[in-house]
Amino acid sequence: MDSKKIKMLYANGCSWTAGADLEDPSNTAWPILLSKKMEVDVFNAGLGGGSNDRILRTTIQFTKDWMETNNPTELFVGIMWTSMYRTEVPFEENKNLHYEAIQFGNPWYTGYWKEYKDNWVHKHVIHEDQLFQYSKTVISLWLYLKHHNIPFLFMDSFNSVSYSTALSAYLGVHDDSRIDQSFGEYVSKNKLKLGKTNHPVEDAHAGWAAYLYENAIHKWL
Repeated sequence: MDSKKIKMLYANGCSWTAGADLEDPSNTAWPILLSKKMEVDVFNAGLGGGSNDRILRTTIQFTKDWMETNNPTELFVGIMWTSMYRTEVPFEENKNLHYEAIQFGNPWYTGYWKEYKDNWVHKHVIHEDQLFQYSKTVISLWLYLKHHNIPFLFMDSFNSVSYSTALSAYLGVHDDSRIDQSFGEYVSKNKLKLGKTNHPVEDAHAGWAAYLYENAIHKWL
């Protein structure tokens, strides 16, 4: 990857990418700090409570839009996968398509979505099936980005099952487009504190951005 060709860092993930528990996530979340080290523009698409389904959908949409007017090699994609026990449900409202995030164990749903979540969990949350669905999602985006020659880095937020397990198990793939240590493992190993809602705070995001640059991205520049 030639740093002179990269113009934009696109990051996607859940609240660990969005910067929950940060006082100023627009300036201190890891994608922002990493983009400064890379000396490129940044678009942080991380969203609290977001699922891997959402990451796949929105990343493909962003990259398709990007390639309409830009070279794919000018975009660098950083994906931090989230819990496989999440999904999203499309629904129509006022003739517009929307997506509702559904996650296992979330007690704050009410009304229709509480009933849907409870029914979904009761009927569909089987570990082996969720692992298979997770693997399909990861492999789909990996193949898509490879096909379009878009440089990228995959990593995990707090998963106990690494996305690289999916790649190696189903494709036998071992390449440089991954960081096997999750953000959560990095925080734990370095004894860094979490915020009020159990998300990494400023020093963790700064350290993680430096770790990514020095151990993965820097060697590609």
